[in-house]
Amino acid sequence: MAPDFTGGIDLSEPSELWHYTTFDSLTAILQSQSLLATDFRALNDTQEFKYGINVLKEIFAREGFAPSDHFEKVEDVLSDLETRCNGQIISLSEARDSLSMWRGYGGAVGGNQAVAIVFNVEDLKTLAQEHLENKLSHFSDPQRVRYDASFLPQLNGTDVRTKLAEGGHMSVVCQVDDWIKLSKNDAFREEKEYRLLCRGGIVSIDRFRQSYQVVNGEFRKIFRLSFDDEKIFMKLKKPLAIKELWAGPKMNFDKLERYAENYFFQFGCGRPDIKQSRIPFI
Repeated sequence: MAPDFTGGIDLSEPSELWHYTTFDSLTAILQSQSLLATDFRALNDTQEFKYGINVLKEIFAREGFAPSDHFEKVEDVLSDLETRCNGQIISLSEARDSLSMWRGYGGAVGGNQAVAIVFNVEDLKTLAQEHLENKLSHFSDPQRVRYDASFLPQLNGTDVRTKLAEGGHMSVVCQVDDWIKLSKNDAFREEKEYRLLCRGGIVSIDRFRQSYQVVNGEFRKIFRLSFDDEKIFMKLKKPLAIKELWAGPKMNFDKLERYAENYFFQFGCGRPDIKQSRIPFI
């Protein structure tokens, strides 16, 4: 079972998640039958990590940690987070046919290459929980990003004091580390983001099983979308977990349809539904 980083939040909804990208990226995803994670410290929002740290400082201050051994340990927790918080993520969205998402992540502004991949959430969970390589890379189920600190009940002053008093410094660090990766400023709320989390960096076993790819000098973990390279529908409700493909506001629908038809035909299965964005983007 994949780890739950959200404190028990029900993830039965939504049933689908969107990945806004470009046609070239889509072809790379289909050819490799995988998604590439991004290092948490290399996201588009360079302030995201600092946001989580600052919110935690406010929480700790509000809980009334006075100068003491516990206070020093809390400072150690924050210090460790600032130096050790790592891992990688894959971003998805609940936002359906969203103008802001097309603009921000599909290259729709001034271009005609925007596409969106609509993934079946149940299949993503199956891949995270049952695919050996994804499990060894410690990928999680899709986790909801939160735009406030209200879902952090486990970090009340009593619990933190108890854990620190028992010598559980690193358990607090790990717990808070996961929370930071699922926290964003309220300004990003319209993105309705979900994330596949991947703990830790690249280690020797990753090199052995080739579970990463180097792109522009960045080591990026691989999330496999198929259990078998030749049977892309094995164990899944949808081939490669893909429910639909959407052509962006200015993307050539026929080009996307032809490509998908040819790609999925070679595996003996029908292509996903192809749809055109309804946004009148000029």
